Amino acid sequence: MHVWEPAGNAIEFDCATMAAPALGYIIENNLLQWALCQQIKHFSNIEFITNHKLTKLNFNDNITHIELDNHSKLTAQLIVGADGANSLVRQMAGIDLNERDYQHTSIVATIKTQNVHQKTAWQYFLPNGPLAFLPLADPHTCSIVWSTEPKEAEYLMQLEDKKFHTELANAFSFKLGQITGSSERLSFPLRMRHAKQYVKAYVALIGDAAHTIHPLAGQGVNLGILDAAYLADIILTAQQKGKKIGSEAVLRKYERARKSDNAMMITIIDGFKQCFAAQSAPIKFLRNIGIDLTNRFTLLKNYLMKQAMGYRNF
Repeated sequence: MHVWEPAGNAIEFDCATMAAPALGYIIENNLLQWALCQQIKHFSNIEFITNHKLTKLNFNDNITHIELDNHSKLTAQLIVGADGANSLVRQMAGIDLNERDYQHTSIVATIKTQNVHQKTAWQYFLPNGPLAFLPLADPHTCSIVWSTEPKEAEYLMQLEDKKFHTELANAFSFKLGQITGSSERLSFPLRMRHAKQYVKAYVALIGDAAHTIHPLAGQGVNLGILDAAYLADIILTAQQKGKKIGSEAVLRKYERARKSDNAMMITIIDGFKQCFAAQSAPIKFLRNIGIDLTNRFTLLKNYLMKQAMGYRNF
């Protein structure tokens, strides 16, 4: 992974220094969902219900009562809200958020480049926000995430393809040459969200339902997977000990483990965003020193890579 800014200062992260096959993988969401659905088919004790929405959620008699839009009713010892940033489970459970507008809009697309991407993720910190080229299987194909101010994003979204390709290549300083093609562009506003509590009796939140962060370090999915891993581990341990998996005492262990870790990552990402957005001479000077020092110390870079790759002990 190559990270740099207009002044030319750069940091190189190389998985070879950790004897790892890769720093990360780019997986299309629909393919990941398909693979998970295929796995579900192997479990006879899972009832997989699709094409229905949650309409009611009540908690009483030591159990969760669920009603769907087809009027079917279900009960559960625990309901896990993994239903995204606008989580209905979170809202129905009455869990509040701390949230803040990042004042950025992200544009995403798949693009073709003149030069090969070298199996490298390229991230350029522009004054208005970061622009990332993420390598896909084809050596001339990348997924881009361009986070910028809302007005600039609106302008970019309205451009014809050829004009957008020119703007994109210019913004990226032609690091991979000309842009020769692109898919449909999508855009979405960026907000920091962090649930004030991850759990209540019989309810737990994971992933975007519990937290959303700026995509500049690509940590949103990693944090969600870690949430799921910790929660699964705590549920299995409680079940083996004969405890109620939906009890608040059991679920608080998950919240203590994950809320502080996620809060730290949110703070770090916010710090990166503010640091690279600042254009005053003293901050730029200190930032350049920090980039140079970080790039020289392998141990520090390896620590940062481990954190970004989601390596935790639990």
